Amino acid sequence: MLTHRGLTLDEILRLHQEWLESGGMAGVRADLRDADLSGAELDGANLAKARLQGMLLVEASLCQAILSGAQMQGSNLTEARLNGANLSHAVLSDGNLMRANLMEAVLLEADLRRCSLRYARLAMTKLAGADLTEARLDHADLHQADLFKARLRDTGLTGANFRGADLGLADLAGAQLKQANLGLANLSGAILRSAQFDSAQLTRANGHGTNLQGARHLTPKQLTTLLTNEETVLPDGTRGPYRATVSGRR
Repeated sequence: MLTHRGLTLDEILRLHQEWLESGGMAGVRADLRDADLSGAELDGANLAKARLQGMLLVEASLCQAILSGAQMQGSNLTEARLNGANLSHAVLSDGNLMRANLMEAVLLEADLRRCSLRYARLAMTKLAGADLTEARLDHADLHQADLFKARLRDTGLTGANFRGADLGLADLAGAQLKQANLGLANLSGAILRSAQFDSAQLTRANGHGTNLQGARHLTPKQLTTLLTNEETVLPDGTRGPYRATVSGRR
């Protein structure tokens, strides 16, 4: 039986539920800082607003768990299962979620700054307004994810799959998008200044109103596959729509 600071995990969850339901007037707020719950089965657990900093949750199962507003800075969730979990407004900065499964999870306005999400499964995940500044999502699967107004400045996205994702009004300035798949993605109004596009796929992505000024390694061939309009700012600072000539120049 898992215990922490003299209490079983079931007792901690029960007291935390009382704390939540009473608005802090009864029960005890869950404090699992630095606890090792690797491999634990916590599906459906309610740990909203809990103190979970520095936890080890390697290969733990938290499917459908409620972690909204939880403090999880520096926690290790490598290969954890968080399918359908609610992490809205959770603070996961500097955490490790490498190869974690977050499919269909809700991370609205979550703090994921400097997180490692390499090879993570984030398909159909709700990340609107989330802060992923300087995070690493290399080779992560984000197809059909909702990243509306998300912040991904200077984020590592090499080989990431954004096919069909919504990146409308997102900030990807300085992002590394080498070999990323942005096909059919919504990039309308997104900021992609100085982003790197080496071998990135942009087929039929919506680039209406997208700011591409200073974008690097973005070839004429790539630009012809992107849907641009008169509000698009092209890499050279001029307005779209982009029209290639026979020589590859506008």
